[in-house]
Amino acid sequence: MAVTIKQIAEYAGVSRGTVDRALNHRSGINPDVAKRIREIASELGYTPNRAGRALASHKKPLLIGIILNSIGNPFYDDVLRGIYKAAEEYQDFSLQIQMRQLKGYDPLEQQQAIEEFGSSGVSALIITPMNEPSVRQSLLALIQKGIPVVKLNSDLEHTEEAVYIGCNYHKSGAVAAGLLGLFSHGKALVGIVTGSEKMLGHHQRIEGFLETCQSDFPEMKIAAVKENNDDEALSYHCTKSLLEEYPLSALYFCAGGVSGGIRAVDEWQASRPRRKRPFVLCCDATSEIKELIRLGKIDATVCQQPFRQGYDGVKTVFEALMNKSPSKQKDIYTDNEIKIRYNLEK
Repeated sequence: MAVTIKQIAEYAGVSRGTVDRALNHRSGINPDVAKRIREIASELGYTPNRAGRALASHKKPLLIGIILNSIGNPFYDDVLRGIYKAAEEYQDFSLQIQMRQLKGYDPLEQQQAIEEFGSSGVSALIITPMNEPSVRQSLLALIQKGIPVVKLNSDLEHTEEAVYIGCNYHKSGAVAAGLLGLFSHGKALVGIVTGSEKMLGHHQRIEGFLETCQSDFPEMKIAAVKENNDDEALSYHCTKSLLEEYPLSALYFCAGGVSGGIRAVDEWQASRPRRKRPFVLCCDATSEIKELIRLGKIDATVCQQPFRQGYDGVKTVFEALMNKSPSKQKDIYTDNEIKIRYNLEK
């Protein structure tokens, strides 16, 4: 296996950018450090790769535009940590990021953000796209210009030219249904609170849940599905409405707004102390969700490695820009991890 700049950096205890400067005899590095790096590279049998040669051909900073529907959704805190961690590692390669965070799911607002980035001359785009024709059209226009696009956390139909990085949402829903089936012995009336039908991932999660119920747990029924737009206040009202309208034995929060929903469950239980609290399933492991699991207010959650999504998003577009390859990179699927009270990290 070929030796990489990353491996040399680890041996030398320096950044990858410092290694690049040393190997290419650039300024801005202590001569003794540069000599030691070149000696390590020689000992390891390093040979320059295509990415290094491509880097030298860039005359301006690599500007990556990022559009996330993240305002008010704590899930994206770890996604952002991953993004900024990768950006920090690549900053010596003249990589810069420009962030645009949105609240809710307005296709026009997202389309305008895409077009603004396209006009500003971004080198690549990372986005959590809505599954809407107008968004698709705008992204395809960027792709046709040769701008690499990564669909982060949520996919978009008929945009196979762009790389997808995120979980298998259909499988995430199936895992949640399987968990509920085991805990309820296959008998439950479930209320589902989702984010938005405009997000393909949210829709696929519900599909996976429903299909697993129908095939493996036919006595698990869905009372209703309500959208909360990943908003805590709206989630509270959606959950309250479900609990008042149906004799639920379980709730499945398959997007954001979980804390608002749990507040409605707490109030419902306080007013009906003799009624059994619904079994609660959700997604992800934000600090708030972890605390609610520890308190016994959420029974289980299915996570999707958000830090890795953000980190791999930046890494993927960087490699696409370096390689300048016309072939599409492979989609990256993160793991669906089950978390309960007994395996939560501290």
